[in-house]
Amino acid sequence: MAFDTKRFLVRFVEEARKHIKELSSGLIELEHRQDDELLNTIFRCAHTIKGSSTMMDLPEIAEFAHTIENSLMSIRDKKSPVTRELIDTLLEAIDRLSVMIDEAEAGKEIRKPEAALLERIMQTPEQAVQLPTTEAAEQDLPAVQPERRKRQRTAAGTFSIRTEKLDDLIRLVSELSIWNRSLEEHLQGIHAAAQLSRSVRESFDRNDMQRLKGLISTLEEHTGNLSASLMQDMSTLDQLNTELRDTLFDLRMVPIGIILEKFPRVVRSIAEAYHKQIILSITGEETELDKKIIEMIDESLIQIIRNAIDHGIESPEERIGAGKPAEGTIRVHAGYEQGMCRITISDDGRGIDTARLTQKAVEKGMLTTSEAEKIIRRPTSEALIDLIFTAGLSSSSIITDLSGRGVGMDIVHENIIRKLNGQITVESIPNEGTSFSIMLPLNTAIMQATVFRIGTQELAVPSHALHEVLRVENEQFIDVVNGRAVRLREQIIPLVQLERLLKITGEAAQKQSQLVLIIKTANGFAAVAVDDIITQSSFVIHSLPKHLQHTRWVSGCIITGAYSIVNLLNTRHLVEYAQQADLTGTAAAGNAGEQNIISILVADDSISTRDIEKSILESYGYRVETASDGQEALEMAREKQYDLIITDIEMPRMDGISLTIQLRKERSYAHIPIILVTSRDQQADKIRGAQAGADAYIIKSSFDQENLIQTIRTLV
Repeated sequence: MAFDTKRFLVRFVEEARKHIKELSSGLIELEHRQDDELLNTIFRCAHTIKGSSTMMDLPEIAEFAHTIENSLMSIRDKKSPVTRELIDTLLEAIDRLSVMIDEAEAGKEIRKPEAALLERIMQTPEQAVQLPTTEAAEQDLPAVQPERRKRQRTAAGTFSIRTEKLDDLIRLVSELSIWNRSLEEHLQGIHAAAQLSRSVRESFDRNDMQRLKGLISTLEEHTGNLSASLMQDMSTLDQLNTELRDTLFDLRMVPIGIILEKFPRVVRSIAEAYHKQIILSITGEETELDKKIIEMIDESLIQIIRNAIDHGIESPEERIGAGKPAEGTIRVHAGYEQGMCRITISDDGRGIDTARLTQKAVEKGMLTTSEAEKIIRRPTSEALIDLIFTAGLSSSSIITDLSGRGVGMDIVHENIIRKLNGQITVESIPNEGTSFSIMLPLNTAIMQATVFRIGTQELAVPSHALHEVLRVENEQFIDVVNGRAVRLREQIIPLVQLERLLKITGEAAQKQSQLVLIIKTANGFAAVAVDDIITQSSFVIHSLPKHLQHTRWVSGCIITGAYSIVNLLNTRHLVEYAQQADLTGTAAAGNAGEQNIISILVADDSISTRDIEKSILESYGYRVETASDGQEALEMAREKQYDLIITDIEMPRMDGISLTIQLRKERSYAHIPIILVTSRDQQADKIRGAQAGADAYIIKSSFDQENLIQTIRTLV
């Protein structure tokens, strides 16, 4: 089927104008505040306009946006100073770009920028080489008038609605009108009850006991019937209102196919630019999402596919040499999972070049050499995400108009994780391919949320982020330097004390146990102690007032049945806070000297557990490195000599018992102390640990930092 760019012109113009506005305000702010994050934001805007106009086959706009992008790149790379003259020139360029977008919307010929403006923008030698010549540039155009940008967007914000959805809406409105008449009848019943009440009072005043008894009996029967009827009608109305609300929100749900249908043309164009052969497979096009979400993820999905073609899929010659078909395959699948939408984009290429990425990160000062070596040994999803989504970091060996600017995946992170509060996981296998898995809410207006209480304060979290609810005995909480944590089977999860973080006042009651919510996001786990869970239901999510929209801990608010406003917590920031909180304390007196030279390797597949153990040990002056499983720990131990090993038992690839056995075979680790820290508390497990060569066996359920430190002091 032929690709009709006119179908996407309205969306392109709408998005381009939004980016034009951000560029203008960002440039003005940049003149007064030269901030890297601000510069990355306006750079992304120009980059996005360039890419989307290329896809829309608007070469004049793409070329000029590329010119502006190069000028911004010179600023970002410290090659061009930010001066008033430069900002004036760029603002003039943004105005000219806006005119070109207006011309595209109107279907007119798009006039190229005047030669004088292009010459002022292309001041640096580097830009002069990279940019095309402008012999065909038109004569100078008159200054842009403000009214030029007041063009009506007649088709903006419109989309088709399936007939059956509209039929459902009409049916529900009709049913509501019927129930309105029923309520009128109930109102007449209330008037009758009021009349009976007046008769009761009159009989009581006349001391007519016989008539009074009859009236009271009639009143009781009447009010009982009226109450039962009202309760039934209220229940039905509540169901109708809920169905009506869901139907209204469903009107904005559109199949993801409206953006996926253009991907074959997009992939063909990108593959041609990179001289590669690509087969694209798309499934799940019928999966529905909120139209706003679909618009926000469009360019992000294209960027992931562009990266797959550029960095993942090999050239035909390289693929044939590796025993693969000449054509690379990219698969896009959308579907529902756990009340959310999962979109998976996978390829059968070479996988992520972790070595090159970490090398670039080290060169830019983003990673230390030891951190880079650790990532190369064990490229976890979390480590890959941190690298891939870092602004200014790219594995490309050369900067071109297509790649190497380190900006594309930053857009993905901005739209999916920050704006939509979604989740991304990455799996990459060398020479087999890479898979991006994206989890998104189905819409931005309604969400399943769990409301809980701390003291007198009610708060809420998205239910999809609620991993588990459990009651924790006081002795199961552990102190970890300057914080607290919860033992949960094989993990130690940091505790976020919301009453302190949010300054919730109230006197804490002494309890033998505490209700705890385990929050899970792509960044890991966090525990939150609460007094009670109020309800779990679907709520309309309301935006915060403008002056509160930058609040870190709250992402929106809901209105409960009691008409009270409840803050919806930002679980991503809570988990980040729990993982990054400063748990380090001052080393205990007398820990200087000998302990400062002791190096310890901690192996545990739980991120939170090994981070907590690391923070405890470092607070006592030890040098600590971590491994995510036994295999990685063995490789690290063979490369470097450690003074002590602390390992979990149950881990992927190689467990702690096998690690201990292997280390004891190494001459350099024949007598190095090894401590097993595990949830296994059976005597048989302790015997296995001793037979393997472990020097100590600590049960996680009775984990205590003083016990751990004392054990280390005894062994070393």
